[in-house]
Amino acid sequence: MPRSLIAFGIIWVATVLVLLLGAPWISLLSERVIETILPGTFPVEVVQALPPEKIRPPKPLPARFHAHDRMQVSPMFNGMSLKMQVTSSEGQTAVQERGAPESYQLGLSLAVRVPKAALSADELVLGDPTLKQSLPGLDALVQTAVVSPYYHAFYQNKIAFTESRLKIFNQLLTKHNFFDCQSILETAVPSGRRVLLVQSEMDVVTDGTDTDRTLEYDDSSSSFQPYTSYNWPRHNRAIPHPLVAKRQEELAKLKEQLSAGGIAEAKVKAAEERVSQINAELSALKHRSSLVATLDPFIVLPSFMLGRGGEAQSPAIGDYALVVHGGKVMSAIVGDAGPNTKIGEASLLICRQIDPACNGRRRPVSDLAVTYLIFPGTADKPFKRPNLAAWDAKCRELAAEIGGVGGQWVEWGMDAAPQGEAVPQPSVQAWIR
Repeated sequence: MPRSLIAFGIIWVATVLVLLLGAPWISLLSERVIETILPGTFPVEVVQALPPEKIRPPKPLPARFHAHDRMQVSPMFNGMSLKMQVTSSEGQTAVQERGAPESYQLGLSLAVRVPKAALSADELVLGDPTLKQSLPGLDALVQTAVVSPYYHAFYQNKIAFTESRLKIFNQLLTKHNFFDCQSILETAVPSGRRVLLVQSEMDVVTDGTDTDRTLEYDDSSSSFQPYTSYNWPRHNRAIPHPLVAKRQEELAKLKEQLSAGGIAEAKVKAAEERVSQINAELSALKHRSSLVATLDPFIVLPSFMLGRGGEAQSPAIGDYALVVHGGKVMSAIVGDAGPNTKIGEASLLICRQIDPACNGRRRPVSDLAVTYLIFPGTADKPFKRPNLAAWDAKCRELAAEIGGVGGQWVEWGMDAAPQGEAVPQPSVQAWIR
């Protein structure tokens, strides 16, 4: 008879004996039977006892309460350091402590060192060693500069945002994105020209559409918007906007979900907000044209910095600007308003002058090495279709007032389309209704 059948029979018999005699008896019995019938088939491991000197004595039991206090520090996915500390203290009886909110609690405390603003030319060149060569007048420009209140407000916004998201780790700003601004300075030159200097990194903006010039757009960014704050009426409304059909389809699905009911209150609110947003967007797409990130050189500033009325250093949509990095100088305008906790954004056209491979998911500059010079009060009104040659000429004039340019001036060339007539410029709120 094959050994496998004998072994199977032994196991079957052992199972029956377990039920009749119990595991301790059958364990010993089966071991002896198997070794007798099938010697060497199931080797029995012999465990040798440790000598007395190697046997560890049991851990002594505590005779009274002992407080615990232990701290660990671990890196997190977003660049922050997570400090974990568990402490204990002696309390009342378990019945009493079970009903006390403070007896078992988790405390979250975030410690942040807010950076000081770079104020001197030597501090500004830390990120971009070529800055003085690109801007020969840099030393004179910052000699009388002061740290802008915008700088302090910007980091206050970050602190407030972080506090509001403290319970949701994956919504906290990463360490990289918290420290994304090296400086915001206010200064002026002898001619009286006021300058706002921002030093930061460069994130990619892909926003904007204009069917009078192109039907193409780049929505590779997760935050893509089909319009910008700098906008003007469409000239040829007979051309269907490529995004209208997509938005109408999304709108129909949302309305169907809302009418069907049976969804959570939070999702209802989110759907209603999205419906309102799409309606405003459809109106804009049908009647307005805006800057296009692949065609137009523009930068984005936090919303709170824009439209502050009579303040001398307050920038506005349409103001001219210079973008300086790595020996290159580029003309631009302030073309859009962005989040209040983010700074250092430029259109894809500008970004690809630095890194041709960048896109909506890949920034061209991660270091705090890009200098943005904004000239408050220089916007041309009313807004109209971009004239890059005119923008370039105006920025050259402004650059001359602050000491000229020593780096490579990037030529944008002539426009991709003929210029339309100037049209009155409504407020941002008016055109997105």
